[in-house]
Amino acid sequence: KAIGGSQPLAVLSYKEEMDAWGPGAHTGTFRGNTLSFTCGTASLRFMKEQRLWEQVAVKGETFKEQLRATNARSIGDVRGRGCMIGVEIVDPNGERDGLGLLPTHPALAAEIQSQCFANGLIIERGGRDGCVVRFLPPLVTTPEELTECAARFQAAITAAEAKIL
Repeated sequence: KAIGGSQPLAVLSYKEEMDAWGPGAHTGTFRGNTLSFTCGTASLRFMKEQRLWEQVAVKGETFKEQLRATNARSIGDVRGRGCMIGVEIVDPNGERDGLGLLPTHPALAAEIQSQCFANGLIIERGGRDGCVVRFLPPLVTTPEELTECAARFQAAITAAEAKIL
């Protein structure tokens, strides 16, 4: 998604010595989207010029710290790479298993998602029992926007815990 600059585009890696096509030899309306290719080229250029991977790594670590700082009882784990982050929702009143882990809490995760949406924050759920709320912001999200996301998440998880726990 990010590679196409909002246009449909995927990336394929290959060995250059196997590239037998000459420039323009395989064009056609069913073989590619010139607008998507142009947007993709601009996106790659932007990522390289801005060293976007370095910015995302720093922003992601800060965002994870902000999410952990909510100190919500129902957060079992905060994990991820860059700004693609998952927050596992557990039942803080449940019985720990043999590994010392608390059970997941699907109803609480769903309520957190609902509260986030009501606060203008769209998150997905996945993972074990749908209990990992997932943050998937654009790579160009600013640190201020991530801080606002963390604040909205804090409000959502506080409201959800008050309602369900």
